[in-house]
Amino acid sequence: MIFPSCFELAQGLASIFTIPLAYMHNLKTLILLQDKVTASCRLVFIFGIRKMKKTLFILLFVLFLPSVCYCQGKLIKWPDYENNLVRVGTDGTKLVKVWGKGSTIRSAIIQARKNALHASLIAGLNRGEYVMQTPPLCDDETVREHLMYLDNLINHAYDKYTTLVTDRVPAGEDMLHVRGGYKVGAYVQIHYDLLRKKLETDGIIRALDSGF
Repeated sequence: MIFPSCFELAQGLASIFTIPLAYMHNLKTLILLQDKVTASCRLVFIFGIRKMKKTLFILLFVLFLPSVCYCQGKLIKWPDYENNLVRVGTDGTKLVKVWGKGSTIRSAIIQARKNALHASLIAGLNRGEYVMQTPPLCDDETVREHLMYLDNLINHAYDKYTTLVTDRVPAGEDMLHVRGGYKVGAYVQIHYDLLRKKLETDGIIRALDSGF
């Protein structure tokens, strides 16, 4: 019988204990690696959610910003027009001659009515031959704070707060052919007191009897 040498016996015993120890070491390494991967995935998930929220906020901001800029551009950079007060009525109205441009005569008249409302609210009504000028109902700060409100009022409520004095189509010197269409001068009655009351009721301007 051949007996193993002491060196071989020692080597064999060492291998028996080394295998479990190495296994345990590898198992611990795998567990630590799994924990690190789980933590990394959690961080990636949290970061992804935060990034998604930020992206959504930026998207909503970009979508909303053009509408504000659009309103601001339309109100502050309004097309040039002329207006002159003709008469101040005792019934809370103001008669003004105002010009408007459009691709058709009808659209030019509608623009003139919008311009009359724009002058009452933002630009001011210019003096006439016998009538002093009237300052706008809204100051610059009010215009900045209520851009969308004023834009909607001018473009969609002009029919309520302005009336054409005559149904006849402007003629002679009150209708000019210009590039892209027509320029007409129309006599428009502004329901000024009614317009002011609307602004006061909606909290846009201070009521005359509210004091300081």
